[in-house]
Amino acid sequence: MGPQPLSWNNPETQQMLERAVAHHGVGELDKAEPIYRQVLQSTPDHPVALHLLGVISDQLGRGEAAVELMSKALDAAPDYVEARNNLGLALRGLGRDEEAIASFRRAIATNANFLEAHNNLGIALQEQGKLEEAIASYRQAIALNSGFAEAHNNLGAALQKSGKPEEAVASFQHAISLISNYAEAHNNLGIALEDLGRLDDAIASYRQAIASNPHYPEAHNNLATALKSQGVTGEAISAYEQAIAVNSRYAEAHNNLAILFHEQGRLADAVSHYDKALGIDPNYAEAYRNRASVGKFMSLGDDVQAMETAYANPDIRPEDKMHLAFGLGKVFEDLGDYDRAFGLFSQGNALKRASFQYAIEAQAERFAALKRVFDEELFSRHLGSGHDDAAPVFILGMPRSGTSLIEQILASHPQVFGAGEMSVLNRIVETRFDDPTGARFPESLSSVTDDDLVRAGRSYVGEVQALAGGASLVTDKMPGNFRLIGMIKLLMPNATIIHCRRDPLDTCLSIFKTYFTDDLPFAFDLREIGQYYRLYADLMEHWHQVLPGFVHDVQYEKIVASQAESTRGLLEICGLEWDDACLAFHKTDRAVRTASAAQVRRPIFTDSVRSSQNYGAQLAPLLEILQTR
Repeated sequence: MGPQPLSWNNPETQQMLERAVAHHGVGELDKAEPIYRQVLQSTPDHPVALHLLGVISDQLGRGEAAVELMSKALDAAPDYVEARNNLGLALRGLGRDEEAIASFRRAIATNANFLEAHNNLGIALQEQGKLEEAIASYRQAIALNSGFAEAHNNLGAALQKSGKPEEAVASFQHAISLISNYAEAHNNLGIALEDLGRLDDAIASYRQAIASNPHYPEAHNNLATALKSQGVTGEAISAYEQAIAVNSRYAEAHNNLAILFHEQGRLADAVSHYDKALGIDPNYAEAYRNRASVGKFMSLGDDVQAMETAYANPDIRPEDKMHLAFGLGKVFEDLGDYDRAFGLFSQGNALKRASFQYAIEAQAERFAALKRVFDEELFSRHLGSGHDDAAPVFILGMPRSGTSLIEQILASHPQVFGAGEMSVLNRIVETRFDDPTGARFPESLSSVTDDDLVRAGRSYVGEVQALAGGASLVTDKMPGNFRLIGMIKLLMPNATIIHCRRDPLDTCLSIFKTYFTDDLPFAFDLREIGQYYRLYADLMEHWHQVLPGFVHDVQYEKIVASQAESTRGLLEICGLEWDDACLAFHKTDRAVRTASAAQVRRPIFTDSVRSSQNYGAQLAPLLEILQTR
């Protein structure tokens, strides 16, 4: 939005407007505004003065006045497309999106070649979630001027939100080819590259965005998150702190830094930054939920009251209500009010479950395919194949079954590196054994060769050992890898597999009480959790049958009841000598990026054993599924 005068004036008025526009163009609003008003004293309906005075009003945050002035300009000159476009911007700033869209469309109807109006229409449509219409508007602007860098960048953002990251990358790169120091496009390119799993390239893009604009807090924040994903914790902390240094009121960066401190066990620092995020944005529902997970509530305080007030707000967004429901559920469970806690957990899960489509039947078909393909004949055919390295230790099972605790115990041993939840195995399977144009995994294994398996196994070991820093063993604690036990056997027959088992009701209830950010679509409905648990149990029985002795079952309740004896057994499974540090696992200094981040900082505790008894009949739908034969 900027000053764009029309030839509407007598010579004296024209000179006054040119003088005002000159001041306006260099940001001297206090000098331009009185001149526009002077013109209007003599010509109250002068459209140029009305329009540009409206532009100044909008620049000064007086949106309603801006709309009134621009509307008067358009009453005097209905075909004044610049005023029509800027009216749309002012309306959008006031949240009057439908009126803004109508204004942009009318500007385009008056002048179909008006680039800015096409671009602005795309932005307004994108904010409403009308991505296909937004993409069409951006493409129209680009068709009129292929050198319109902003439209290429905006097109990339819309393509990214449409689930087309490859096309988004091309659009962002085009924008950068037009303006090499286009910081926003470099930042957006990083986001798209990260979605494609190209983490190194994403980090390079974020760094380029910062080089182009060192005062770009979002780029510092995104760089920090990417560095965190790489396990470069110290640099990630520095990048979050730099984002906050640029903008001390950047609530999201405070929240993200708090999460990282939380994962490191720096709980006081985590609480401090959660509180800073909430001090900046008292309606930051996700920060409330995160803060509630740090420690145990012993009483109701002002922070809980603030959560309850926000939760009761009739205008709250469903996503925010969901975060608060999970947070408040944790509060009231801590306080022993289980009826209220269960109602809140149910509300949070229902809101989350309503946000996506999911059918357990599709999951059942995938599990059946795994059982069908991974039979004794397949393992016999590839006996002796795979990479023979014994470093990988896979810790797997249902979510919330004790996998984080077991990894923390093992990672406390000086010969073990705890890598956490790694996506490496899934990525190798998807890229090497899943052909979208041909046979899909697991059916694709009918044509796999021993050489394929050796190369894939070597690739996995190479990636994880690069993180190990000389440790003899590396733990990969991805619970869902239980689905790929057969693949682990083919790729790395000497790997160690520890299967975490926990009371089924306790496991399923713990899933229900936990907000998951990753791809666990079954986790938000009691019956679906129960159905998934049965699929898991059936598949584990299959692995034990076709791969006898390959999987080591470890019972969570036995670890809690007999820590020393169970720890000794864990170390024997892994071929490790005893080390006292494994009993003091809660003192081990490493990041834990799971819902159990706070729990593994405490010594062994029994609170979670038979916790389902606190909820009684409320778990009847789950119990019915689990007991069905």
